[in-house]
Amino acid sequence: MKKKTLVCLVLAAVLSLTACGGGSNKSASYDRASASSAVASYYTDSDYVSEASYEEAGMVLDNGDYKETPSSKSESTKVQDTSRKRIVTYNLEVETENFDDLLAALDERVAFYGGYFESVETYNGSKYNGRSYNRYSRITVRVPSQNAEMFVNFVGDSANITNKNLSSQDVTLAYVDTQSRKETYQTEMERLLALLDKAESIEDILTIEERLSEVRYQLENMESQLRTYDNLIDYTAVYLYVNEVKQYTEPEIVPETYGQRIAAAFKDGWRGFKEWIEDLSVDFVGSLPAWIFLAIVVTAGVFIVKGIIKSKRKKAIRKAEAILNAQKSAENNTNNGTDNGQ
Repeated sequence: MKKKTLVCLVLAAVLSLTACGGGSNKSASYDRASASSAVASYYTDSDYVSEASYEEAGMVLDNGDYKETPSSKSESTKVQDTSRKRIVTYNLEVETENFDDLLAALDERVAFYGGYFESVETYNGSKYNGRSYNRYSRITVRVPSQNAEMFVNFVGDSANITNKNLSSQDVTLAYVDTQSRKETYQTEMERLLALLDKAESIEDILTIEERLSEVRYQLENMESQLRTYDNLIDYTAVYLYVNEVKQYTEPEIVPETYGQRIAAAFKDGWRGFKEWIEDLSVDFVGSLPAWIFLAIVVTAGVFIVKGIIKSKRKKAIRKAEAILNAQKSAENNTNNGTDNGQ
C-alpha cells in the first residue's frame, strides 16, 4: 500500500506541474485542488495520507491548505533567452532596365548572404492588340536576419525601388510560452519514465504509458512550433516584385500652380506619344515580312490577270480576223461566179 500511495502521489504532482507550467486555460489554484482531490479520493477511509507524503509530492501545508513548494516548481519558468523574438518581412516593388542582369545578380547575392529562394515566378512578356507587355518576376527570398538590410540595400543600388514596406511581428511571448510548455512536458516525461521503472501493476503501467504517449505528442508539437518560429525569426522574408521598364519612373511631384500642371500634363502626353510612335514603328517593322509577302502575291496576281486578258484579246483578234477572211473569201467567190455567168 505504501508503494501504491507513493506512485499515485508523485503522478498527481506531475499532473499538477503540467497544469501549472503547460499554459493550461484553467487557473493554477484549480489544477492544484484537482490534483489534491484526485489523490485523496484514491484512498479509502482506512488509508492515511500523511503530511510527509504531501511533502514527497512537492506540497506543504499552509493554513490548512496544501500548496506547491518552491522546489516543486519547474525550472522551465526561467526564460533562458530574454531577447525579443521578431519576425521581420520586407515587401519591395522595383523597376529595372536590365531584367536578365538583375535576376542573375540577385541569384549570386542571395547565395553570398547565405539565403535561399523560396519561390520564383517569371513572366516573359507578350503582345496583345498592338500593345506590348513587359516582363516581370515575383520572387520570395529568405535571407539571414543579420544580412537582410544589406540585401535590401543591394536591391536598391541595383534597381529603382518604387515601393518599400517593412513589417515586424513580435512573437516573444508566444515563443517563450511554447518553450516553457516544452520544458514542462520534458520534465513530466522524465518523471513518468522514472515512475514506469517503479510501477509493478499492469494497471499502473498502462496508465503511465498512456500519459507518456500524450506527453510525447505534445513535445513533438512544441518542437515543431519552435522550429517554425526559429526559421521565421532567423531568416527574414523579402518579397520582390521586379518589373522590366524602358525608363525608370521619376518621383511624382504634385503640381502646385496652373503652369506646373500644364507642364506636367504636356510631359506625360509627350511621353505617351513617344511610346505610341515607338510601338507603332516596332509593330510596322514586325509586320513588314507579311507586307512583302502580300506585295509579291498581289504583283504575281496582277501579272497573271494581265496575261490572261492579253491571251483572250489575242484569241478574239484572231477569231475576228478569221471571220473577216471568211467573209472576204465568200465575197470573192460570189464575184467570180457573177463574172463567169456574164
